[in-house]
Amino acid sequence: MGGNEVLDKTNWLTALAMILTTVACSDPPSPPARDVGTADTADGGLADALTTRDEPDIATDDEVVFGRVPPNTDDSNWEGEWKRTTVQNVGEAPLVIEDIYVTGSDNFRVTYPAQGAEVRDVSRDTESWPGTLAPDASFDVRVWFRPDDNLPESGQLVFETNDPDESISAVELSANAGFPCLELLPSDEVHLGEGAPGQVLRETVALRNCSRSKPLELEDIGIRNDDSGVFHVEEAETPFVLAPGERARFDVVASIVDDGGPYRAELLIQSSDPANARVRLPVLAFGVSHTDCPFAHAVAWTEDNRAPRTVLETAPLTVVEFDGSRSFDSNGSVERYEWTVLSRPHGSTQRLVPANDAVSPRLFIDVVGTYEVALEAYDGDGNASCNERQVIEVRAVPEDDVYIELVWDTPADPDPTDNFGSDVDLHYLHPHGRWDDPPYDVFWRNPSPDWGDFGDASDDPSFDRDDTEGAGPEVVTHNGLESLSYRIGVYYYSDTTLGPSYATVRVYVGGELEWAYPAKELGQTGAFWEVATIEGSDGIITPVDEMYEGFPEE
Repeated sequence: MGGNEVLDKTNWLTALAMILTTVACSDPPSPPARDVGTADTADGGLADALTTRDEPDIATDDEVVFGRVPPNTDDSNWEGEWKRTTVQNVGEAPLVIEDIYVTGSDNFRVTYPAQGAEVRDVSRDTESWPGTLAPDASFDVRVWFRPDDNLPESGQLVFETNDPDESISAVELSANAGFPCLELLPSDEVHLGEGAPGQVLRETVALRNCSRSKPLELEDIGIRNDDSGVFHVEEAETPFVLAPGERARFDVVASIVDDGGPYRAELLIQSSDPANARVRLPVLAFGVSHTDCPFAHAVAWTEDNRAPRTVLETAPLTVVEFDGSRSFDSNGSVERYEWTVLSRPHGSTQRLVPANDAVSPRLFIDVVGTYEVALEAYDGDGNASCNERQVIEVRAVPEDDVYIELVWDTPADPDPTDNFGSDVDLHYLHPHGRWDDPPYDVFWRNPSPDWGDFGDASDDPSFDRDDTEGAGPEVVTHNGLESLSYRIGVYYYSDTTLGPSYATVRVYVGGELEWAYPAKELGQTGAFWEVATIEGSDGIITPVDEMYEGFPEE
């Protein structure tokens, strides 16, 4: 071989070493890396954090939002409305699902559609979810909402898994928020009862915008399908708008022309409530001829609104006047009236005055809630009214930003309406104050302090009612609260030898009951119960529930 074709031993070994060194310094092929972003290095720079991660990763919707869902009180088997959401494992390892549950409102619940079932086939839903989800696998969750009322509600659908970055994840749940909302009373039928020829029957229908944020437009209110021509509505000029929480009323009237019937029609109410855009209520009345019994006719009104009603709303701590003078007997005269308080809120102790057999008695509305007062009329022969009891419904609704109500029960007191009883006091404390010390503790000795802007009564609290001999209520109201934390307390001023009393505190915010604590035992004179705090910025109430002997030292 020619000399130029042969490497000597030294050159050959040198070349081999260079080849081996090159191979050793080269990176081996790498599998594709998963992009997880970048991370800060210790010296403040950015280091590439692309790595391979063999881990599970849960993916869910951020929220499930229900529109306007009114309660369905007519169907006891109604399960509510539902929406479907999906859970997926977008990671590279099995996702172990340890628990799924709902927090917040009890009116949300979940079921799990069967694999392969039709979307709307709820009959095959189960209460079990897959314990493990393979990479890229998914399953559906059916979220149900069955409301008790028309108020907005919220909650969370919570997943506990082995996802290393998010072991607890949640889907926000909301319903009945941000929509106009129509509430009717009565809600099923307008029944005007019976009347003789020439008599005018009347029934009040109450409307309320049950939304807390959106106005409600009432587009039309009228009678339809009135073949007899006896019905019409009064005080129902449309269109009009109800602000959130605002109420309105109108009357359905029947002018009885003969003893025929039943007279039937339909009340149509059209509104901007997406769930109740067209509400149709049956309207019913009867005509009767001569009878051997009288007819009771009851109405009521307040001093601020003297229009006669059968359903009315008023602020608490007002007087309602009832009237039975329109009762009649086509074969004689009404000789006796009998009024009965059929139902009342817990803690109400007031009686009809001057007596329950007066033609026009009065009732002091002492406690927030609904009252039913009935009239029965009797003729000279003792015959009770043909149309049975005529019921007036009174709804006492606070008008203040915050309304705090204290009532109490003393088992050893046989008559809480007489002039002998226990004395329990309600206290409402500004954060600058001390208990039992004006001007920052509102109670019977300090009923009208000047808080907030000096000289401006619109932001001041008020002690509106004191009761020293019975069962309450005692009431504090407050409008224009500042962004402060106010405190609520109850002091057993005197047990009057009657022993323990049991106090109930209810707090209404914007006219709605937000919090209540029933029947807290106060053992004897001098017991002090710090009940709760209320945030002036948003009305959130936080229980404290601490008992002391005397007022606590601050």
